[in-house]
Amino acid sequence: MSLNNPKWLVFDLGGVLADYVGGSRMRLWMREPVEQDEFNRRWLFSPTVRALESGQMEFQEFAESIIGELDLAVDLENFLREFPHFVTGYFPGAEALLQALSGRYKLAMLSNTNAPQWAELCRISSADKLLDRIFLSFRMGLLKPDPEVFRHVVKELGCAPQEIMFFDDNAHNVQGAAQCCIRAVQVKSFINMREIITQMKLL
Repeated sequence: MSLNNPKWLVFDLGGVLADYVGGSRMRLWMREPVEQDEFNRRWLFSPTVRALESGQMEFQEFAESIIGELDLAVDLENFLREFPHFVTGYFPGAEALLQALSGRYKLAMLSNTNAPQWAELCRISSADKLLDRIFLSFRMGLLKPDPEVFRHVVKELGCAPQEIMFFDDNAHNVQGAAQCCIRAVQVKSFINMREIITQMKLL
């Protein structure tokens, strides 16, 4: 396989293939709001979030903890009700893009996510059926941007790291993948990713 022709395309979920409104929603709940990039950093490295998204913490315990950690002005009942719906569905055009790419590449997803949101996304969409492999943090017990998760994915896909092209909207995750010799690309949105894929002549 030529370095110019990856064998696997691996996609993040929230903000890349699917619309994730959790960051903006929780920033509205914060008594002392922060900019989106700072919120994303706090979320990615939060011990509470990491415990939930690695499958080590139950949903209600997580909710109680994160409300205090981020100083959210929301009661537990409303948080538990709204949180599963923070991933609102795949972006328009995402399924068509995956279908178009599937004829040329193997497709996978690598996402830091949790059981309630994944279950809700699967309930409202079947786009996951278009992927050859799905790597979810809460099932693996591994999280981006830790190198262990990228090594795990490379091993499971049975290819060289350079044969993987990885798309993520978080700079820390892109850096983590690149440090494991995966060809990683930071994207700003689904539309931006589609433009990059076109520019790279992957379609």
